[in-house]
Amino acid sequence: MKRPPLFITLLALASMPLSPATYMDDIRDAASLPEAGDHRLLIVAPDTLELRITSSRRGHGERPSHADWIDDNTHLPNTAMPGIGDLAVDGGTLAITAVGFKRSVLHAPLGGGEFTLSNSLIVRLAAPLAPGALVTVTNPGGDKWPATFAFSATFSPDRLGPAIHVNQVGYELGETKRAHVGYWLGDLGELDLAAGTAFELVDTSTSSTVHSGNLTHRPDSGYTYSPAPYQEVFQADFTSFDTPGEYRLHVPGLGASYPFEIRAGIDGTFARNDAA
Repeated sequence: MKRPPLFITLLALASMPLSPATYMDDIRDAASLPEAGDHRLLIVAPDTLELRITSSRRGHGERPSHADWIDDNTHLPNTAMPGIGDLAVDGGTLAITAVGFKRSVLHAPLGGGEFTLSNSLIVRLAAPLAPGALVTVTNPGGDKWPATFAFSATFSPDRLGPAIHVNQVGYELGETKRAHVGYWLGDLGELDLAAGTAFELVDTSTSSTVHSGNLTHRPDSGYTYSPAPYQEVFQADFTSFDTPGEYRLHVPGLGASYPFEIRAGIDGTFARNDAA
């Protein structure tokens, strides 16, 4: 499967409840380059988990420091790639139906040297998680990642959701206001969503819903290869909402976005340089 382009976002996403402290911690995470050995569990959807591991590598002369699961010659998974039988969710009480993989380069210095990779195992569950559930993924055989790695997260309805893509610069009063919902799951394809799924805007200061609507299907076009990417992308249009403030976009089951502003002059703020 040919890998589609990445969504361009400023999101570094966590599976945890939203709070002012969490916002700032994760915004700092987004602005800094992860280091080899960094790892986390993301809850993409009620039945879809992502185990993300950062690795480093110095050219092709060395193997990746972690998640060494791809053959250099064929670019296909090697025998070390984790499968269903290598993983356990909540001690094996939650059944797994599929395991996928994706990898991207986070940093490649000019002139060579050590570069940084993001590696993700995608785990699809047979049944959705219950709201509020604490989920843990382990490797009972102990051979797929270091024993010090822990993958655990809480399925909070308001966790930061990697499938929700808003304009973090903000939205101008009186102008178009749209966000996209979709996520690439590596060799498992795109996250399966449905047109008509509800979305809502939540005021960050009051936690109250101020606007709601339904997602519409927005597949991309123009690709000359198959399968074409971005075919399971959906759009949240909240152009009609024009009250200044700070908000989050929430989609049931998928979590919520980072906070963003709606106000006059927001586009000028992005371009302005306050440096002396």
